Amino acid sequence: MNTKTRNLWIVALVFLVGANGIANAAHAVRPDSVPLTDVTAPWLDMLKSKDAAMRNAAGTILVDIVRKHPAAAGDLVKCMAAEENGDVLAEHERRLVALAKESPATVSAFIRLIKDKGTNYRARNFGVKVLSQVGPVVGTSEFVDAMAETYCPVPGAFLRIMRALGKDAAPILTTGFRHPNANVRKWSTIGLRTIGRTEPTIQKLFEGLQAEPPTIIGRSQE
Repeated sequence: MNTKTRNLWIVALVFLVGANGIANAAHAVRPDSVPLTDVTAPWLDMLKSKDAAMRNAAGTILVDIVRKHPAAAGDLVKCMAAEENGDVLAEHERRLVALAKESPATVSAFIRLIKDKGTNYRARNFGVKVLSQVGPVVGTSEFVDAMAETYCPVPGAFLRIMRALGKDAAPILTTGFRHPNANVRKWSTIGLRTIGRTEPTIQKLFEGLQAEPPTIIGRSQE
């Protein structure tokens, strides 16, 4: 069956049983019996449809697949971030923010997208925009390490996400302030100072961190 024929069958199936029925079927997919990319490929293609109903059905099904099979998160994030139509990108943003709040694999996929030197600025900026709305779950060690890049993928990205977190940024800023990489410490310090102006908890944290011996925060490693 060629790709065009397969997609026509999928479209017909959407209309016959609805997105919810197909989503339930997606949960039953076993990656050891069917390659995951074979399952997601037609739905990723349908995300490019000009028909909003088709895109919505495909998006719903892909999110359900990622919930069941986190390994699919990377392809979903890349595909949605590559969208150039602003209105469609806004649809993807809302869907991905909700998914990332419950899916560590999706957060990780966004971090990889932002760090990848092959990712264009628009897609990186989209990634930062989504992560800034996800909340405390974005605060992984992987995220902190991403700030150690020798280039700035999106100017002000770290501070943008920290501001959105407010006092919930405390664990990330603490880890960053003690990080062995000078660039991470610099941005964490800026974050502590900036957020501390309006968040007493962060200001108190900053004062305590400044009082720590250099051996604790890693300055002695330089």
